[in-house]
Amino acid sequence: MQLLSKKSQNVTISATNQRSLVVVLAESNVSIRRSMVDALTKDHHLVMGCGNCEEIDQAIGLQTPDLFILGNLPEISILEAYRRYANQFQNVPIILLTDGISVNQFFRDWVISKGVYEVLSSSPQNIHLIKAKLQQMLLGKENVNEFVEVATAILPQASLQGLTYQQAISALNQLTDFSKKYFGEMVLGNYWKKALTATVLEHPWIGCWSVEYTGGISYFSEDIPDEQLTDEQYQSLKLWVRGFLKECDRIIGGYVAIVLSSNLSIQVDQIISLG
Repeated sequence: MQLLSKKSQNVTISATNQRSLVVVLAESNVSIRRSMVDALTKDHHLVMGCGNCEEIDQAIGLQTPDLFILGNLPEISILEAYRRYANQFQNVPIILLTDGISVNQFFRDWVISKGVYEVLSSSPQNIHLIKAKLQQMLLGKENVNEFVEVATAILPQASLQGLTYQQAISALNQLTDFSKKYFGEMVLGNYWKKALTATVLEHPWIGCWSVEYTGGISYFSEDIPDEQLTDEQYQSLKLWVRGFLKECDRIIGGYVAIVLSSNLSIQVDQIISLG
């Protein structure tokens, strides 16, 4: 870790040996602030936890941040805080934190149109979304397509007809299980169903699959066919999965890259791959 040139008794600075991002985290709620500092430090970010504007000014005096995360502050509104630090650090992205488990979509769309990088919930159960957003920043949006193409290129060469029904069922449910780290079960169920509805009109075979409200996926018949998917079925399956991932990506940008970097099964990588 790069040593800091100054010391402060007020600003809480995380200690880590492998720094990824320098983050100024401003939140007056001590419990929320501490839990976020702990969570982000585990991902090797250097986090400067602040409870008010004076501490933020101390933090940016210690080291220029790569990212601001702004929540509730006692002396200034969240939008005023955004304007202040956006003007001071024009090239530094800013994430706003809101109270409650979910984020109001209208508010999110509006502030993002004004230049905010992202809006996320400060609820402790949503810390994983903040962690994922920082991981996305490290990957870089401009590198996501390249990452996917490279990951696809190094997959073991397999025939498009090399996926059986049972392997498809296993891969789809594995994708759901992995995604539970980032989304609730009912959310995943809705994403799968929405993608199925969008796909089934042009690819009726997808209608043979059912989605539980928890995101679990099964084939309509208890007698799972022994044969492999045809090329047409395989491509239909990929389009369904692509629609599901698109829904996930609306919340967590670069989600395909996150999945591919998580070393799931070859079958999962196959159905996610381009082409």
